[in-house]
Amino acid sequence: MKQTKPISLLFLAKRWLFSVVLITLMSASAIAQVSVSGTILDENGVGLPGVTILEAGTSNGTITDIDGTYSLSVAANSTIQVSFTGYKTQEIAVGQGGTFNLNLEVDAEVLDEVVVTGYQIQRKRDISGSVAVIKAEDIQTIVASSFAQKLQGRAAGVTMSTSGQAGDAANIRIRGISSFGNNDPLYIIDGVQIVDKGNLNLNPNDIESMQVLKDPSTASIYGSRASNGVIVITTKQGKAGKPKLTYSGSISGATDTKGWGDILITDANEFLDMSKQFFTNGGQALPSYIQNDKLTTFIFPATNGDPGTYDRFNNPIMRTSAGTDFWDEMTRTGLVNDHTLSISGGTDKSTYAISAGLLNQEGYINYQKFDRYTVRANSSYKITDWLKVGENVNFARTNRVNGVQQSEQGAASQIYKTIPIIPVYDEGTSVDADGNRNSFGGSKTANTGNSSNPVAMLYRGKDNNNFTNNILGNVYAEITPITGLTFRTSYNVNLSNYNGVNFSFRTPENQENQGAQNFSEYFGTSYGTIFSNTINYTKTLSERHNIGVLVGYESQDSKTRNLNGSLNNYFSIDPNIWYLNAAFGQADTRQVGSNGNQSRLLSMFGKVDYSLDDKYFLSATVRRDGSSKFSPANRYAVFPAVSAAWRISGEDFMKDGMFDDLKLRLSWGKTGNQAIPDYNFVDRWGGSIGSAFYAIDGSNNSATTGYHLTAIGTDALNSPTKWEEGETANIGIDATLLDNKLGVVVDVYRRKTNDLLYNSALPGTVGFVTVPFRNVASMQNTGFDFQITWRDNISKDLSYNIDFNLGRYVNEILKVDDAVDFFYPNGQQGVIDNRLSTNININKVGFPISSFRGFVVDGTFQTQADLDAIEQNPGEVIGGLRFKDLNGDKVINDSDYDIIGNPHPDFFGGLNLGVSFKKFDVNAFLVGSYGNDIFNYTRVFTHFRQFFANVDRNYYLENGTNGTPKLNAADTGSRFASSYYVEDGSYLRLGQLQVGYTIPFAASKVGLSKLKVYAQGQNLLTITGYSGLDPALSNANVGPGNNLNDIWTGYDIGQLPSSKIFTFGVVADF
Repeated sequence: MKQTKPISLLFLAKRWLFSVVLITLMSASAIAQVSVSGTILDENGVGLPGVTILEAGTSNGTITDIDGTYSLSVAANSTIQVSFTGYKTQEIAVGQGGTFNLNLEVDAEVLDEVVVTGYQIQRKRDISGSVAVIKAEDIQTIVASSFAQKLQGRAAGVTMSTSGQAGDAANIRIRGISSFGNNDPLYIIDGVQIVDKGNLNLNPNDIESMQVLKDPSTASIYGSRASNGVIVITTKQGKAGKPKLTYSGSISGATDTKGWGDILITDANEFLDMSKQFFTNGGQALPSYIQNDKLTTFIFPATNGDPGTYDRFNNPIMRTSAGTDFWDEMTRTGLVNDHTLSISGGTDKSTYAISAGLLNQEGYINYQKFDRYTVRANSSYKITDWLKVGENVNFARTNRVNGVQQSEQGAASQIYKTIPIIPVYDEGTSVDADGNRNSFGGSKTANTGNSSNPVAMLYRGKDNNNFTNNILGNVYAEITPITGLTFRTSYNVNLSNYNGVNFSFRTPENQENQGAQNFSEYFGTSYGTIFSNTINYTKTLSERHNIGVLVGYESQDSKTRNLNGSLNNYFSIDPNIWYLNAAFGQADTRQVGSNGNQSRLLSMFGKVDYSLDDKYFLSATVRRDGSSKFSPANRYAVFPAVSAAWRISGEDFMKDGMFDDLKLRLSWGKTGNQAIPDYNFVDRWGGSIGSAFYAIDGSNNSATTGYHLTAIGTDALNSPTKWEEGETANIGIDATLLDNKLGVVVDVYRRKTNDLLYNSALPGTVGFVTVPFRNVASMQNTGFDFQITWRDNISKDLSYNIDFNLGRYVNEILKVDDAVDFFYPNGQQGVIDNRLSTNININKVGFPISSFRGFVVDGTFQTQADLDAIEQNPGEVIGGLRFKDLNGDKVINDSDYDIIGNPHPDFFGGLNLGVSFKKFDVNAFLVGSYGNDIFNYTRVFTHFRQFFANVDRNYYLENGTNGTPKLNAADTGSRFASSYYVEDGSYLRLGQLQVGYTIPFAASKVGLSKLKVYAQGQNLLTITGYSGLDPALSNANVGPGNNLNDIWTGYDIGQLPSSKIFTFGVVADF
């Protein structure tokens, strides 16, 4: 027994020692896990999202959030690797943990962009769909009222259409036109979804980044609203660090690129000679304002102008002008002030950004302006490591004064309808309170047309204000319970109220005199909300597999309410007392009306992304939308998409190849369109005193309050409407070469839109009602997008860059209706004031939308024998146009009408050139279009003198030669719609030229860290063969009522030309 005790003690000692060692090791193991956190910044000190933070030798890692911050638990005394594409990978020894902030160093000439889709943040190199990134700095200094107006030529496949008037709308089209209805893209502004042609409520200087999602693999996550593509906009956010104050401001002068004064006759003697040719060649008597081969002293009355009998309203007297250039009289150099002041900053727990902006934009048109005042704020706060809350809010107040209607009745079109011997002012001396003359000359005399004095129109509209107040923003919360898993909820609001007035004056100077002055006013509100909830999970497995899963639920609600009224024979022209008070006008003319609508959208969506070894990528998306705009049986639709990509440059056989990066992309998917009126499926009733107050009590001898059918629904027609559906296939290649100096992106696509929503005409038995939108047609676009970039440093002080993009699409209508293969736009779709005797716009199977229709010109009639050889339209004369007999029956009639052109370009694109030398930089941007036709409808007036209008001077000088018809008042046969109106609209424009100098401030008493000054010109030069005002023709809200768009693309009806702008600006950082 005694001998066993030492053994037992030894054994117990060993056990004790082993236990101590084991516990120590376990404790050490537990203690070895330390926490590291910090912020990863780019070379400019801005937080980088998506940076990979990996514990060396393990699969333990994370990525930085949108602010560039990260947090990770790692082993003590280990090393973390920080990597991001385009930057050098760096390592940090963490020791016992702590905060490690790092500025990454650029490793390539071109950084790989981070793409924000609204629901996700991804590296562009990992995306298998088609996305174009537009850098905010490339468009920041362009002077424009909206960011949409700055996009022309900036991204392959994207076109922009707008005019030169202040605060005008802009049509953005992604890969062409694919619908007879609305073709506007969906805009995502800080997560808020809007469709807004104006985009005037957001200060462009507040934009941080813009991405254009062009194919369904990226856009279908937005489902029914993404058929026309998506533009995602992220505004500037606060960054951790000391407060940063930035001011950017510019002062500009805006003029026109070309005016009617460059086209029309403005000299009285030339007009006299033209008039004599016109009437004499037609065998007609000279007008009363030509006596003894001279112009009379007075144009009204032409034979007895006695200033002593002048009365402004009952006997206006007008002296014949020696030559009035009405374009010069109604235009000016408009002054544009654009200023933004912002402050941002924060800590590792909270960030903020606040800005205020002011835009005062005078148009080059007299008495026209657009004003905008904005305040934007966003902030975020990390309450805990797993909870983050924040908000984004933008307030804007705008006022648009005297917007010019871009149609035959607008002020700009009145210029070519007004002959140059009419004076701007009559013989009166009346002035307003500001000393401006207010008694005008006009077309009072016979054979001077029915035009309105454009200077008078603008003067009389100077107090017609149109105000809008808008709040756009959201509040959100994010919960991250574990690494890689994020729950996000947000409530988004888009609230607007708008009001305006319109006063129409007496027009005693006109033949068609408006004898009373009338007042109208409107007020309205719109309210849209989106409640969005998403779950996003990302995980990296074994350093090879990257998985991302997104699921979400969303509900949208939209409401509008409008009130309007009018009163005739208003007693005063003083804008301070313009109210709808029956005592202020003819009481029985007072009218008041209201309307409103409401729609809802309910959505569920999901997306899965997978990548293997950073070489093989797969993404699948599905969204299910339900819309109140459709009947219950057709309310829901599913929109799927799938895409794949292969990084070929990652394969072993490409290791020593010429490519730094080479990726092949494939995608397919469906998107929807619900851009139809609310309640489209049900009958709507209403009316007015004149049309609806039928006797519902059974009598037929009195006007009793009642109503009638105003719009018929699809349910009543047994023709249920469903979603318009777009199906797109895309194949693309992304490549970089030569140490990332050269970049190439190519996409080829086919987009087919089925079940197009279109309000085609119904049989007359239906009655005079608004017809509903039905699924009756299909359309296809095929094309390609191409972009090539080159960036290089020649030396430490000298660098340059070239960015060229090119797009092409071919539009084709595949089906119109089961009964017909073509249609002409009708009153419901909107039409121009067509003065020609036939439909000039046709949409036909096998041809593009908005094709031109007319005869084909076959020279001119030279002899009587030429006239006798063919039976043409009544009114043909020697020297007039001869049309081609397409069917060979010797008769020119409707059977000889053909499609004579279309507005769609063969190619369009932009070229950006930049050079930087030390602190100087020079940038030039060119934009162009090739192969598009323009139907120059203004020739109805400027060549064929509809309403005895003024004449194109070049036509006057060469009439009867070079294929032009002779001036002839009797020639009514030449004016028919024909290829004579169609011109080549190709152009190349120097859109921007800027010279800048950056002044660094190492230490400044006022805290100034950087100051850039620049001088800039926009639209300085245009090379084109088009004879009209502007080959870059606007199709945004043109025509009567400013409601015509894509279906009238390419028709020049007098749209205002682009602005030529000269700017001096500064950008200062404090």
